[in-house]
Amino acid sequence: MSSPVRRAVFLGVFLLLAVAAPAARAQSATPSPTTAPGPTVAGAQDQVMLSGSVLVPRGLTVGEVVVFHGRAVVLGVSLGDVVVLDGPVTITGQVSGSVIALNGPIRVAATASVRGDVLGAEAVKVEQGATIGGDVRQDVAFTPRGTLSVLGALLGGAAIAFSTLLVGLLLMLLAPRGADRVASAARSAPIAAVGWGIVLVVGLPLLAVLAAATILGLPLGLSLLLALALVFLVGATWSIWSVGRNDRSGSIGRSECSHPDGSFARLYDADRRS
Repeated sequence: MSSPVRRAVFLGVFLLLAVAAPAARAQSATPSPTTAPGPTVAGAQDQVMLSGSVLVPRGLTVGEVVVFHGRAVVLGVSLGDVVVLDGPVTITGQVSGSVIALNGPIRVAATASVRGDVLGAEAVKVEQGATIGGDVRQDVAFTPRGTLSVLGALLGGAAIAFSTLLVGLLLMLLAPRGADRVASAARSAPIAAVGWGIVLVVGLPLLAVLAAATILGLPLGLSLLLALALVFLVGATWSIWSVGRNDRSGSIGRSECSHPDGSFARLYDADRRS
């Protein structure tokens, strides 16, 4: 078997095995703390930022907005909750859920509409004319239980993201050239990689079950079944690396929601001036 084919086979295993990772995460995720009405909820994308700012421009609709460290500015529509762990929150648009700031001020403009609660650990400023459907409280002492209930739907994804990052660092340390070869195989032979991956993603579990059904093959079958979890994690890591490495559009890794007309900076400056 030639070297490009081997690389394609290697990548195919991980690309196809990684498909099951998002499905497993979706099945295990807990429900969101606030259910947003309307038929367009499924199409709205959640905005999650580890460090930085999230801006939802006017005319744009998103799902949940979660910022671990930074600020959140909602000029458009959020069909879920707006949660910031460390930083300020500014709402001038519509929020179907609650607005929560665990360590930072909250400003709700006169044009804003919030169906849920507005809870902040620091000052909460609600301008006259704003519509609030729930309670408005400031200087709230958030307990770990309350924080976990708010972030419950994100804990599974955060754990997977952390594990993926750790595995990625280990792979880059142990096999720095292997990462480039995986990305190259995904770019040069994507069809072959997917084809071999389909065969192997079905064949490996089947082989493990058949081996475990026999007395002599029981140790091999059990070991292979247990190893599949690690293979899924490594596959997800290589898949993310390959997609990011081969992407040329520049859309992956953006730290803010951009308006179709490219008016992020203008809207952001207008909000700061207001």
